[in-house]
Amino acid sequence: MKRVCVFVALLFLFAAVLNVQFVLAEENDTNNSTTNETIDNSTVEETDVMHYQYGAKVRLLQLERAIRQRVLKAEVVIDILSNRSANISELERIVTELKLLADEAHQEAVNSTFENKNESVQKFIEIKRDAKDLIKEFKNLTKRVLTPEDKREIAKRMSEINTNEIKALREQIKEQIRMLNAHRAEKILEKIGKNDTETVDKIRRGEATKQEAMQKIKEHYSDFSNTQKQTLRRELQDERQKMMEWKMQRIAKAEEKGLMRASERVGERAMKLREMGKTNASRVLEQRADALREKANQIIQNVRIGGGY
Repeated sequence: MKRVCVFVALLFLFAAVLNVQFVLAEENDTNNSTTNETIDNSTVEETDVMHYQYGAKVRLLQLERAIRQRVLKAEVVIDILSNRSANISELERIVTELKLLADEAHQEAVNSTFENKNESVQKFIEIKRDAKDLIKEFKNLTKRVLTPEDKREIAKRMSEINTNEIKALREQIKEQIRMLNAHRAEKILEKIGKNDTETVDKIRRGEATKQEAMQKIKEHYSDFSNTQKQTLRRELQDERQKMMEWKMQRIAKAEEKGLMRASERVGERAMKLREMGKTNASRVLEQRADALREKANQIIQNVRIGGGY
């Protein structure tokens, strides 16, 4: 009985974990590659909640905020470097692209609905991957020219920046998280056969803590017979299994598209090398492009065998 009760509580908390910090790029990332051919673990975990009502909107808004914060930092870096007549044209190009990605994430969040969640997950993964590529490129271009004094100045300026745009995004995210948690609580209460609008409304308004909401659900759940609890547990497990299958199909599709894009870029570089007369180097890149295409095709094949797409 206790095990089943904990299971229900944890399922509710599944939505509440959105309070954990969203990850765009690690500060101590030592990978110098400027392309991401596969999807990182943080992104895989972040797509979980996009299966539920309001989840996609939350993640897209978090992504927008993270990109805009990176833009602010990049603009500070550019300002510092421009004062010593450094070539900043490539850095400005990267910032412009990041701003476009932030706008794209914002528009996708505005248009996101439960019915088009598949498209939202696809866009979320693509925008995040492109943003991470650009951030790594920016970092690689600046890491040798920024002095320790520059880095201290950047940190100082960033601590003083608190724009209305970022504040507004933060409030939107909080509101959507409350909507998400209220919706998940309401669905669980429906499964238990209870209509506790007071608790749901408190969660929606941000007046109920996670602990209070969990306690209410436990109280309602305790009225169930053993047979009802077993039935509920099976339903929740089936729901979780369907969510996992849905997520892995979306991840596979996004990964396949990423590999095909990487293959095209590598193929373009191979062609340029061949035009320059560097046949051996071109051949190496052509082989890499073929390997990337083959890997993408294998992903498609695996998902089709598993009943996806």
